[in-house]
Amino acid sequence: MNFNGAQLLWRTRGTHWDHEFVLKPNLGRDWYDALERIFRGASGEPATLVWGTISVQKKAIPFIAARFVDEARRDEFGRAITSDLLVIWPARGRAPLNVPTAIPADWHRSVLEYLARDPGLRDLFDELASGAAHDAAQQKRRSHAAAQALANFDVRPPDAPGPWNKVVETSRLPILVIALIIAGLATIAFLALPALSSRLDWLRLHRTLGK
Repeated sequence: MNFNGAQLLWRTRGTHWDHEFVLKPNLGRDWYDALERIFRGASGEPATLVWGTISVQKKAIPFIAARFVDEARRDEFGRAITSDLLVIWPARGRAPLNVPTAIPADWHRSVLEYLARDPGLRDLFDELASGAAHDAAQQKRRSHAAAQALANFDVRPPDAPGPWNKVVETSRLPILVIALIIAGLATIAFLALPALSSRLDWLRLHRTLGK
């Protein structure tokens, strides 16, 4: 099964800098929020594997993701570095119907090893290894290089399903609409209450005078 490198997200930390998106899909989505929803605070040790659908521009898009500890790298204080890797399929792309039986559990490490061999991404891996500052201006070019690097990348189905978790993200729009309707009804009730109270007072007075 092939991956689309243009739809690859990689969030990691350097020797001297905190977590950054070194590769990111060019789609309208808050990817930090997406990762929070997908991994739900998982530490990445052992590796957390997630698959399902994520909301991108009001569409449910299939994805696979992994949060894991990069054993080959340490920060300036000697701490292990946690990375997030995520691949989404375009709206018209084909994703596996059952990821645990189609994608091996170590797919994320295979992807990084493949990327590391590509000359177009050598500066990124040198940046990570040397402790140099992260150059965010290179992100677009690097995403293009990743797409070319993974053009011939393929993974084979595993012998046995891995420890995957499934997440299906729903759009926040319906919840927002319901909240707005409730707020509107509450406002109408609040504004109508004084008029209703005055009407009841008038009816009581009318009954009193009638007696």
